[in-house]
Amino acid sequence: MKALFVIAAAVALSSCSDSMHSHMTDYSKSSYQSTGERIYLTGQSDSNSPIQAVGGHHHMQMHGGSCATCHGPDRQGGQRMWPWFWETAPALTAHALSGDHSGDGHHHETYDERSLKRAIVEGIRPDGEALDELMPRWQMSDRDLNALVHYLLEKTPHPHNDTDAHQD
Repeated sequence: MKALFVIAAAVALSSCSDSMHSHMTDYSKSSYQSTGERIYLTGQSDSNSPIQAVGGHHHMQMHGGSCATCHGPDRQGGQRMWPWFWETAPALTAHALSGDHSGDGHHHETYDERSLKRAIVEGIRPDGEALDELMPRWQMSDRDLNALVHYLLEKTPHPHNDTDAHQD
């Protein structure tokens, strides 16, 4: 019983670690190269209002409500989905979405513009299966959705994201 208490305490304390909050940068005062980048980093629409999400992970909802909260500002994923510490958010780089991603532990069919929109809004992968319930279903205008999808699928570097430039 004592061992169980020690394990539970260790898990609880580890959830307070900096790694849990590593993607909590406030990008609201940053400059953005595109509307899609702003949506990804802040969860704010083109009209500067919060984009609504249905479901999803409570951590994301409590800490900013943007894609970057779980997938990281560099779109590399890896953010632990506390308290489910064994689950991590997948990368959302253009390479991970449409290239070879077999080694990242998040296997899926290749995303194109249409299937990525469906994943964001309906929570459906390209193969027709549902995304993990930790992924929210976003409610946004077509304009905002197009901007976000373009940002996610482009391979050019951004001030907040220069990792795709090295993966081609």
